[in-house]
Amino acid sequence: MKLRFNVLSNPLLYLWPLVLVKKELFFVVEIFYLFFNIGKIKFLKQVLPLLILGIIQILSTILVVITGFTGYERVFAAINTAFIWILGSFIFCIFLEKRYSYIDCGKIAFLNLLILFILTIFGVISFRNNTPIVFLNRNLFNIDYNIDSSSFRCNCFFEYSTLIPYFILINFPFAFFYFKKKNIFKMLLLLMMSLISAYYSKARWGFLLVIIVALSYIYLYYLKNFLNKKNKLICLFFIGVFCLFLMPNIYNFFVNILNSRIGSNNMRAYIYITSINTTIDKNFLFGCGVKFMIGDYPLGSHSSIIGAFYKTGFVGFFIFVLIYSYLFIYSFKLIIKKRYEAITIIAILLFMIFEDIDGTNWMLPYFLFLLVSIKKKFTVYKNSNYNFLKGEYVYE
Repeated sequence: MKLRFNVLSNPLLYLWPLVLVKKELFFVVEIFYLFFNIGKIKFLKQVLPLLILGIIQILSTILVVITGFTGYERVFAAINTAFIWILGSFIFCIFLEKRYSYIDCGKIAFLNLLILFILTIFGVISFRNNTPIVFLNRNLFNIDYNIDSSSFRCNCFFEYSTLIPYFILINFPFAFFYFKKKNIFKMLLLLMMSLISAYYSKARWGFLLVIIVALSYIYLYYLKNFLNKKNKLICLFFIGVFCLFLMPNIYNFFVNILNSRIGSNNMRAYIYITSINTTIDKNFLFGCGVKFMIGDYPLGSHSSIIGAFYKTGFVGFFIFVLIYSYLFIYSFKLIIKKRYEAITIIAILLFMIFEDIDGTNWMLPYFLFLLVSIKKKFTVYKNSNYNFLKGEYVYE
């Protein structure tokens, strides 16, 4: 029996181009993607909450406009964000209908991470040579100016640098699955590239999550493939003793990273408190829709959870928490079955505490693509031939 997988339908193949384009263009791309696949959509009731979240934000935005708000740039941004959830619900259904190969996705994922690593190295070199590099109005690196100091962070042409750990988390499980079939040195290379890119992004919470995910993958891999039941217990015992003795050092390491940019922490806290108070004052039930600006930052930002409350009020927040809790519990159960992707899902859910899952257009669709790998485990193919005329693999 021959199975076909069209390599051109692999979403990871288009991740870098979509990272680099502006939100407006991505919005148009999403509409076209939906239009050309509309006949293939089998809408599932499971994605209805995503659709409702987007609709609530649109209604809240319309209400804000009716009451006299004229900041049309902010209104467009709100509509764009709402459509991320609406289109995301349909795109998830499309993902479920298509066929994917873990091996081919893994190759593309590793290529994505390799490009990120190369850009990170160039960013460090460019900074040390004081040579700014700009591409499509995006910076290769940025300088953060605090009250009494400044810090370097790689941007790698992303919209903002905290997207880099998210980019790594999306690609890492596919690349790891591909390289665990190779050898330990290639796996360590993947680990090293990911950690270096995450470190120089200076996204503290994201960097810690990348560390935890990478170490968890390696631990589960060896626990599953190289240790018998007796050795597993011995291994767990020594790891526990090791962590017990080094707990103060581990704790200080994490705390120092999280407190390394105290000014950012204070600003985030101010945004969170102001966002909650504004929602309560303006529209507690259905939220504010539009992200009003507070200085240089939009309200309802830097946290998907608080952002859900700000944009869609208590009603949308309740729906969001239901989705969030379900995914967290479902993924946690899958870890017991040694599913590597489940660890990454949980890491992204934790990342959402301090970052927006809808902060840019590509984040939510690719998170949903990662969910597909859990809900419908991708096929593992061994023997394949590539048909250049049709742009697809034929698997025996």
